[in-house]
Amino acid sequence: MNVVFIVLDDIGWADPGFRGGTIETPYIDELSSRAMIFDQFYVQPICTPTRGALMTGKLPYKNGVQQIIWPWSSYGLPLNHKLLPQHLSDHGYDCYAIGKWHLGFHHKEFRPTNRGFKYFYGSYTGWIDQWKYLNNNSYDLVCEDKPAYTKEHSTDAFTNAAISLIEKQDVAKPMFLYLAYTAPHIPHQDYPYFEKINSKTKNATYAAMVTHADFSIGRITASLRKKGMLDDTLIWITGDNGSQFGSNEPWRGAKAEFYEGGIRAMNLLIHKNVTKGINKNLHHVVDMFPTVTDLANLPNPESLDGISVRNPNNERELILHIKKNSNGFVGTIRSGDWKLVKYQGLELYNIKDDPQEKNNVANAFPDKLDKLLSKLLDASNDYIHDEGGSNQWFPPNGFPPGFVKPKIWCNISVPQSLSLAEEEDAYTMRDALGYRNFNG
Repeated sequence: MNVVFIVLDDIGWADPGFRGGTIETPYIDELSSRAMIFDQFYVQPICTPTRGALMTGKLPYKNGVQQIIWPWSSYGLPLNHKLLPQHLSDHGYDCYAIGKWHLGFHHKEFRPTNRGFKYFYGSYTGWIDQWKYLNNNSYDLVCEDKPAYTKEHSTDAFTNAAISLIEKQDVAKPMFLYLAYTAPHIPHQDYPYFEKINSKTKNATYAAMVTHADFSIGRITASLRKKGMLDDTLIWITGDNGSQFGSNEPWRGAKAEFYEGGIRAMNLLIHKNVTKGINKNLHHVVDMFPTVTDLANLPNPESLDGISVRNPNNERELILHIKKNSNGFVGTIRSGDWKLVKYQGLELYNIKDDPQEKNNVANAFPDKLDKLLSKLLDASNDYIHDEGGSNQWFPPNGFPPGFVKPKIWCNISVPQSLSLAEEEDAYTMRDALGYRNFNG
């Protein structure tokens, strides 16, 4: 069984046509007609934690990437985790990563070609100019750890690289292709052709990026069909968080928020051994790892938080986000039908009865509130501290003291920050401050 994961960056729940959206997405819509469409598929409210959860099968508060890894951060997804591509490689898969990485790159150990992928073409940082491949005016397009150059739009560059790999693939070996587009993340840039198609939408350039990605997904499926691989390929398309510029309707909230609009993803799975139609069960991005191993008849590594979509558990508890701060912590938990949001106050919702989170029933159900709050507190005590999420130095406020921004991000000079061994020592020292060790 071949595996193709396609991640659309900041796409809205209701952007595609099959969800009632106004953006032109004919290829995704066609795939949806033979897909398992998830009604309650959760991701994290921001991008790095979702990607870390996908790769590890573990919730972010356990895997060490709860926050965004900024380009100037020397942190990365901790090395003690065996990632999905490493696990699949051990079982004979050829594993390729195309597009956005965003799981650490200052130290070579964090880079995708050292995490189970035999080939990587894309960007290390969290966002790029779609034509110039710049992040904070430094270049970020990489092929196997070296700068790569193209005049193509990022969506075309990544699609063409993926198709090239499919065309060259030995069909006697299974393939895992991780294709993470930078669309439709800002900056919104695309061809006038795709804008014209979506001229009646609220944001034609954003919509153009969605349609361009949709067109590219059509090219990917056509390439798999031409190679004779499509019938034995699992295709999984997901957003990484809610949208800021698209439609998350009917859900409340948007990207970076704990409400459903920030963490309920557009998501569909196509495979001959899954039942097509609406899946109303409670799922999370950590489920992608064990679902692949289940459908491929492979064993799982130990201690995964995810479950196969063929073995749902609607009473499960999911820590959807947690972060320590000066006032303790903020976070959200889903437990069966109930959801607690702890941010500026305490909000309790029954998602089955109130999916749009209009009625905070915290005062009416104090026992349920206390129970979920206690579980969030327990999770905060198990929280693996990460250095990825500080926005203290977010431009235009400048970079951290002593940080020298490279002209090309993949050429970052590691000596300006701690060595990997020194960082491990630093994390061990933080145990005295109540944090977990770097190695979890």
